[in-house]
Amino acid sequence: MELYIKHKDLNIYEIMAKGPIVIEKLEDEYTEDDYKWISKNFKAINILHCALTIEFMSLSHIVIVLRRFGGLFIICMVLIKMWCSENLWHRMK
Repeated sequence: MELYIKHKDLNIYEIMAKGPIVIEKLEDEYTEDDYKWISKNFKAINILHCALTIEFMSLSHIVIVLRRFGGLFIICMVLIKMWCSENLWHRMK
């Protein structure tokens, strides 16, 4: 998954790894580049939502991850890495 996201857009991968790009301007002052970064933020969120499967959406998994890590992007990256790991993949079969 990580390689796929890097292939699609390295900026989106950086947003997922480090957190969203925050633009500290009034909305009236946004430039075209600001709108592009906002769009990349939403693309990153969309990819993360699509990557999470039903197995990981149970409340208990989310609560455990929230207690340990906190933050939407960290939660999603942990769940994606768990999903991609060989051990978990074999346990789901």
